[in-house]
Amino acid sequence: MVPRMRRRPARGGKLQTVTCVLGALAAAAAASALAANAPRSPLAIVLRPSDFPAKADPVDAGPMPASFARKLRGIHAVGRGAQYFASIPFGPERSQTVYGLVVTTPSVAEARKVFAWQKRTEMRATGGASSLRVPRFGDEQVALARSASDSGSLLVRRATVVWRLEVAADGELSLSPSRVRDELEKYAAKQRAKLG
Repeated sequence: MVPRMRRRPARGGKLQTVTCVLGALAAAAAASALAANAPRSPLAIVLRPSDFPAKADPVDAGPMPASFARKLRGIHAVGRGAQYFASIPFGPERSQTVYGLVVTTPSVAEARKVFAWQKRTEMRATGGASSLRVPRFGDEQVALARSASDSGSLLVRRATVVWRLEVAADGELSLSPSRVRDELEKYAAKQRAKLG
């Protein structure tokens, strides 16, 4: 009679299975984290016609200007951008313009780089510009009023998104510094709400 051979359990059988399962779970978690950190489409979070008075003409949104994209590459920043523009008439030869630019980045570090660059190049308190106090809309922000041009600007970084908002009088319209502040706050609240 020939002795029956016992089958030996494969070495590390359960351990190999557990290792494979943990590896698959780690890969899925990493993919989810990458998807969560991927920049949202900035066109999905710019202000839209419904955010402006019905008489606003035109309300236009599109990708960031090519010159801005080149400048982002010039500072070695990664981001996607979109812009919007609206003109709100207040009678013949009198209107208010609202312009915005939204940049989404893959990380807080990239957003900080974009914010610092925009603050340094676009938000300097020179030539009659003065700091403006507005409520907090993000993690970092700076606001300016320019009395010579009846305009104001607000630059905000909130997590991985950087956005800039500008309001200005056009034609014979005049905007006081308090009106500039009120208009910046109104549209900034709408922009913040778009970010969730």
